[in-house]
Amino acid sequence: MGPRARPGAPIEGATPVVVRLPRPRETTAVKSAVETLDATTVKLTVEVSHDELKPSIDHAYEHVGSQVAIPGFRKGKVPPRILDQRVGRATIIEHAVNDGLPTFYRQAITEANLRPLGQPEIEVTAVPALTEADGGLSFTAQVEVRPELDLPDLAGLTVTVDDVTVAEEDVDARLDALRERFGSLVGSTARQPTVTTSSSTCAR
Repeated sequence: MGPRARPGAPIEGATPVVVRLPRPRETTAVKSAVETLDATTVKLTVEVSHDELKPSIDHAYEHVGSQVAIPGFRKGKVPPRILDQRVGRATIIEHAVNDGLPTFYRQAITEANLRPLGQPEIEVTAVPALTEADGGLSFTAQVEVRPELDLPDLAGLTVTVDDVTVAEEDVDARLDALRERFGSLVGSTARQPTVTTSSSTCAR
């Protein structure tokens, strides 16, 4: 037998395997304002800068580029400028907005310390990124939230319980009412007595 290779040592003649791990998505704080519509409904106005939207745009270019076949380029290796010409920048930005919108909404909710009770109604109000290279995104989100309740100090509350006197007649009346409501008639299995009559012949 030949010499054993140490664990973790490279094997002579073997082809090295390169494993590419996905890059972590960067998260940054978004600019948002909260408008209280009523006790349980708020409206968020969120502005996403280009730097905050850029990771979603880069991901959109990678995803769309891996799905289309353009002569002269391998899938996933198509430059962004060529993708803008072939599929349109609107397609890229739409993909980026759909990809990043849930994250931007969750960030705004967290920063505002809100506790939503349901799904929001989101409306995209402006997408400067469609026409501007350094543009971002603006949207509003209306959602129902858990109301804020101001509870008094329970330690200072005094509770008074009145004495209740129950008369015996009241108990009997209540029992009679329960009997009438839940009582039922039960047939008797006892044999009925037999009555025998004797007849006589009367002479006339």
